[in-house]
Amino acid sequence: MKKEYILVKANGLVAEMTRFNVQTKDLQGANAIVEEYINNNAAVHQVLVQRGIVIGN
Repeated sequence: MKKEYILVKANGLVAEMTRFNVQTKDLQGANAIVEEYINNNAAVHQVLVQRGIVIGN
């Protein structure tokens, strides 16, 4: 499986996690939503690295 495919799927997962949490946590404002996205992105990245999947530099 190509890394680009995994990256696209990971980005989709981050986006869906963010969408879900914005609704369930009733996040308001750009800062709260951006912070949620950053946290989700870091979490997904951490899991990928733990599983031996390193994408990017």
